[in-house]
Amino acid sequence: MEGSLKRLATTHLDILLLHAPDALTPDEEIASAFDQLKASGKVRYFGVSNFTGAQIARLKKSVAQPLIVNQIHISLGAPASIADGLDFTLSLAKGSASAVSTSHTGTLDYCRLHDIQVQAWSPLSGEILKAPKQADPKFKPTVEKLVELARNKNTTPAVVALAWVLRHPANIVPIIGPTNPTHIVENCEAAEVTLRPEQWYALLATASDLR
Repeated sequence: MEGSLKRLATTHLDILLLHAPDALTPDEEIASAFDQLKASGKVRYFGVSNFTGAQIARLKKSVAQPLIVNQIHISLGAPASIADGLDFTLSLAKGSASAVSTSHTGTLDYCRLHDIQVQAWSPLSGEILKAPKQADPKFKPTVEKLVELARNKNTTPAVVALAWVLRHPANIVPIIGPTNPTHIVENCEAAEVTLRPEQWYALLATASDLR
C-alpha cells in the first residue's frame, strides 16, 4: 500500500477495490486488512470487483466497512450480467415464447437492492466496435445493429454502445479510460442519446447467448 500511495503522490485512496474473489483467502483476513487500512486513514471507502451477489453477501458477514462499489464486466460484448434472469423476456424479444433455462447469479439485482454502485469495466469491448466485415461472426449481428442505430441517431457505434449501458435503471457507471481527447468528447455524447425500449432490447437480443 505504501508503494502505491507514493506512486500516486497521495496520502490516501478514496476507494479501494478488492480486484477479484480468491478461493483461498479467508474473509476474516480481508476484514482485518480493511480494518487496518481504514484505521490508518489510508483508505476511505471499500468495494469489490468481479464479485457475484452471493460472494458480496458472504464477505459482508466478516467485513465491518460498507462495500459501496462492485466493478464488473458489462458491455454489449459481455452482456451476461444484464441478461441474467431475463430468459423469457429475451425469448419474446427474439420472436419466440419459450423460456431458456440458464444459471443465474443475481449480481445486478443484489447490488441494486443493497445500494452498491455498479461500475462497468471495458464497456466498449473492442470486437463490437469493428466494422461488420471485420467482426468475429458471433459479434456480427450486434455490430450491424449498432451501426444501424448509430446512423439512425446520427452518431457513432461507440456512443450507442455506451448509451445502451447507461439506459439500464441500475445507473451503471461506465469506466471508459480513453487516451484520446476526441474520444472523451465523443463518449460524453452517450448521455444525450436515448434508446427506446425496443431498440435497447434489440441490441441485447443480438448480443445475448440465449439463442
